[in-house]
This record gives sequence, C-alpha cells and structure tokens, in this order.
Amino acid sequence: DLYKFNQRFHEDENCVLTVFNGVDKGKTFKVRKDETVLIGRKADFNQADVASFAILLDNSYETVSSIAKPHLKIFHENGDWYIVDEASSNGTFIGDIEVHKGKATKLKANSFLKLSRGNGGAVIYCLF
Repeated sequence: DLYKFNQRFHEDENCVLTVFNGVDKGKTFKVRKDETVLIGRKADFNQADVASFAILLDNSYETVSSIAKPHLKIFHENGDWYIVDEASSNGTFIGDIEVHKGKATKLKANSFLKLSRGNGGAVIYCLF
C-alpha cells in the first residue's frame, strides 16, 4: 500500500520520501533530482543555517540528530540517488546495514532508511 501511495507523487527521476513511524508517520516529501536535502530533528536550528531544502522531523525522534547538525543528506548524481550520514551519533541504516559516516552510499529503489538504531529513531521509505 505504501508503494501505491507514494507512486502518486513519483515522476521523472524524483525521489519520494515517506516517514514510516512515530509522530510524523505518513508525511511525504518529493525531492527533485536537482535538490540536496538535509534531514534531522527541528530542535535548535536557525533558518539562515539551512542552505538547502531540509526535512524537519519532530523532536520526539530523540536519537536522530538535529538539523543544526544534520543527521542525513540525500542527493541525486549521475542518474543515481545517494545518502550521506553527516556524522550522526546513532548511525544511519539502509535496511539493517549501517552506512559509513561521511561517505556517499548509493540507494536502491524502494529502500527503508533507519535514522538511528533502537527506540527514538525514524524510519523513512524511499521510492524512486
């Protein structure tokens, strides 16, 4: 059902992100291939500090880094989508596999991203 829901927003080489759990469950964001997106909690950030598009998660995702120090960056390059863990304290996972901090990691279509391990993290579904 999630795939069908997100398919409504999908076009061209865009990526559709849907929060899968917690307070923000069901929130959907379309990321165009010419955008770089930062993802993190909305605690303690200055609007002027956010140079690119940002997805601000609720502060109840306690173990996700705040946007002042973004947890994750997602971008499109050479026909593929990539994520970079921006030195989060609790890790970023594609499925159950942890990605290396600071290194661009290629995404597969229909991936689930976990921002942080254990309770207090966010799960985001990626469709492209």
